Parts: sequence; C-alpha cells; structure tokens
Amino acid sequence: ALALENEFSDRLAVPPDRTFLCVNAVLMLLQMMDAYDECAAALPELAREIASRATALLKQFNEQTAALVLGAGALALPQLQLKSLTARHLSMALQAVDLVLTLLPRLRRRLLARLSADDAERLAAPALRALELDYASHRRQLNAKLASVLRERVAAYAAKEIDFAQLQREHRALVRTLERSLDAPALARARQALYTAVVALQLRDPSHDPYAELI
Repeated sequence: ALALENEFSDRLAVPPDRTFLCVNAVLMLLQMMDAYDECAAALPELAREIASRATALLKQFNEQTAALVLGAGALALPQLQLKSLTARHLSMALQAVDLVLTLLPRLRRRLLARLSADDAERLAAPALRALELDYASHRRQLNAKLASVLRERVAAYAAKEIDFAQLQREHRALVRTLERSLDAPALARARQALYTAVVALQLRDPSHDPYAELI
C-alpha cells in the first residue's frame, strides 16, 4: 500500500484530515485522470471526447474492482495464486473505492470546466452523477462484506471453543492486519463490527467483562 504523493494529492484536493492507504492500481487511475485533465486543457476541441473517455475509465475501474473482490474473480487469476479473499483484500479494495469516491466531486468539476455549458449539462454531468452513485453503492457493499467477514472470524473462534486469552490474541492480530490496510474512519467501522460480534460471544459467559481488554 502506498500513500498519495503530496504534490499529486494537493492537485486533486485530497482532504487534509484523510490518509488513504492505496494500492498501485488506484494511484495509476488517478494519474491517468490528471493526464486526461491536462489534455482537455491543452486540446479544448477534444474536451468532449476526453471527458467521455475519463468517465468510462472510472466506470471500468469500479466495475473491475467489484468483479475481482466482491465477485471473487481474483481467485481465478493464476498469477495471483489466491485460495481465498481475506479481510485485508476487502480492506484494500475499500480504500481504493473510498479514495476515488472522495475525489469524484473534484474530478467532476475539473472535467466539466473543460466543456461547453451544453455538453456539460446534457452529457457529462449526468454520467458523472450516476458514477458517484455506483461508487457509493460499491463502498456500502464492501463495508457490509468486511463486517460479515469479521463476524465470521469471531464465530470461528467460538466454534473452536478457545479460551478468552486466545480470543484476545486472535483479535489483536486481526486488528493489526486491518491497521495496515485501512484509514482511521474505515478502521473504526471495522473495530465496531468486531465489538458487536465479540460482545455477542461474551454474553454466553457473563463472568467476563464485555470487551474490557479486547479493543
């Protein structure tokens, strides 16, 4: 995972209070969007075609990410040699989608500024608004899937009838994994999902203080 370079993040107006952990693919996507914008500025007669291609690229990235992760298509890629998709894979996909969704309003304004008022209103603006809805839906699905995976992990601990000391060790190891692939807001949501699952497990044994040492 890589952090956005300061100069590039400044041009895209990344919120200063957000830190995204990104895979190379999303950085390449954003660099290509930056290049499209520069081309549209330099070649205004092609701005309409450039905006169309930029929108198509954003749409393809979202759909391909969903197919590889939520659709488990990555498991069929021999070069990856994956046996399963883990919480870490979901976390990295979530960060990529969340970053693009965060930057889409800025990207939309930059693209529309290169177009005539008529082209912007009739063609580009509706397509870009629909794209934001698609990314937002994808982010919700990734959050839901990640929460489901975390709950399943806790349920697996319970099925093994491990003691609470072992549960603590397993839990902390999982949180460390998430810390390497999620930014603070997403990590907080993941920890809440774990909290809910572990409290439900602990209710079976009221002698333990729910979550006293787990988070």
